[in-house]
Amino acid sequence: MGSLEIQIENLDSGEIELIFRFRSNDFYGASSTWFSIKSIDHKIDRFLDYPLNADDQPEISGGYGENNRIVQEHVYLTVAPFGRTGTVKLTVRLASHRQEPTDMNLGLQGEFLTNYQQLSDFVRDFKLLLAGKKERILIESNK
Repeated sequence: MGSLEIQIENLDSGEIELIFRFRSNDFYGASSTWFSIKSIDHKIDRFLDYPLNADDQPEISGGYGENNRIVQEHVYLTVAPFGRTGTVKLTVRLASHRQEPTDMNLGLQGEFLTNYQQLSDFVRDFKLLLAGKKERILIESNK
């Protein structure tokens, strides 16, 4: 049984810090990153695509960047269809923040199954989070 919790930490003039916590049984990881509210709001809308396209999966990713590309990924979230019964696979990658290039990097990747209705509810709650109307949201495995 897996779950992903996202918590709002800072909300400041169009920018937001989000903390992502992934849990599956005794396995746990967390990371955070800053996002532009406008850009993440647009990206989360794609999680409502029906049916999801396995060749063009919606995603959210954040970390440190240079020249408009992420060079140190801290958070990655995507969804894809799984089978033919309305099941959706949620994939999460989380990594520690490195201050120096020589710092060790810790990370995890986890997956769990959910469905389109739970995904739709998650997107609705995510938008409330971005609007400052919720402090945290949760999506859990349905399997």
